[in-house]
Amino acid sequence: MTTSSFVRSLALMGLSALLVGCAGTTWSQVQTAPGYQAPKQAKVVVMVQAAGEYLPEAVTELKASLASELASKGITATFVQAPDGTPMTEVNIVEWDMGSRGLRWLGFGGGEGHILVVVKSPTAEGQLGYSGTARGWVKSGWFGGSSLNAASEAGIAIADAIATGKAE
Repeated sequence: MTTSSFVRSLALMGLSALLVGCAGTTWSQVQTAPGYQAPKQAKVVVMVQAAGEYLPEAVTELKASLASELASKGITATFVQAPDGTPMTEVNIVEWDMGSRGLRWLGFGGGEGHILVVVKSPTAEGQLGYSGTARGWVKSGWFGGSSLNAASEAGIAIADAIATGKAE
């Protein structure tokens, strides 16, 4: 391989990494009840304590990815407006920061956007079965990556945790 083709290959790999982007979710304060069994149906109430630009879009993205991922695992999600006394999954958005798309576009981890969600979900029998705090984030991507990717990643991770009882 010549030096110029090596440099081109390296540049192409770097550009590809920027285009693909980087988003994910981390968990903290996770607790799972012994013998946890996922519910077959989940009544979900989404509460929002955070504020910020594009927050309604982030809530929509979180709900869509949560419902889609739960459905792929055989769990029916129904979103309700307020608790009615029956056991339900509580998804509380406590922090939303869009970050800076321009800084994400530049790379190097700057401009990170994130969403912080506290989750409490009952077992199939209705007792508290799973709880934890999910932090969805986006650090880069095509033209800086959409901050809504953080909400989508969080929704997918929350659905996986409800279905398996494990934070992954």
